[in-house]
Amino acid sequence: GGGGGRTAVLPPPQNRIAPREWDWDEVRRRNCYGVKPTVLGRSWDDDGRPIDRPLPTPVVVIGMPKTGTTTIDSFFRGAGFNTSHWWCGGGSWNRSIAQMYPQGYCGKCIADAVLAGRPPLASCGGYDVWAQMDVTLPQDGLCHMPQVEYLQQIHDEAPHATFVMNTRNVTKWVRSMHGWSQFEERFVKCGTATRLNRTDEKSLETYFLNHVKMARNFVKRNPSHALVEVDIEDPAAGCIMSELFGVD
Repeated sequence: GGGGGRTAVLPPPQNRIAPREWDWDEVRRRNCYGVKPTVLGRSWDDDGRPIDRPLPTPVVVIGMPKTGTTTIDSFFRGAGFNTSHWWCGGGSWNRSIAQMYPQGYCGKCIADAVLAGRPPLASCGGYDVWAQMDVTLPQDGLCHMPQVEYLQQIHDEAPHATFVMNTRNVTKWVRSMHGWSQFEERFVKCGTATRLNRTDEKSLETYFLNHVKMARNFVKRNPSHALVEVDIEDPAAGCIMSELFGVD
């Protein structure tokens, strides 16, 4: 009980790599139903499942890019949720349309809405799930990181939104940032939005961990939200997400 923020934290994984022949029934027994996530201010049944599930929409993913946002989008889309991932302009992203219509990027649309005093989510499609909001394309003048810049405005519009903090091993995240289209360089060039100014390994690790702390502190100050922390490398992640969001 209590009035603190509701932070769902997955148990430490027993095996970070799920082979194709992984016994998912065993995953459910050991890592999903058998271990109760640490959740502040929530009630649980004897199987470690939230009594007041499923968690409400909108679901706003507030982790960093390169932390399983495509997988999260597929998880919710496959369950029938109306989802967005990076592009909120309708249809599928393609470069020629995006160049003519940069407002189609979720991050650009949200930023424009905030600056115009409009509700950012309703103004950009009103999706059930926002799997990736940020866009960091400095060569196109697109530097928007709503999960860093506009969390307060999202809260003001949707005070009961469920936040998902998607995480992974921070060393692997840094390696992924270095290996994907100079992602870390783009982050620094978009420093006003990302609030990152160095690309060395230690700075990136600190940046990643501080972002997780920021989200926890935000929800502690605004306990109307639930915050689900999901390690995308945990083989139990899909099972626990299914329980929390009522997905079979």
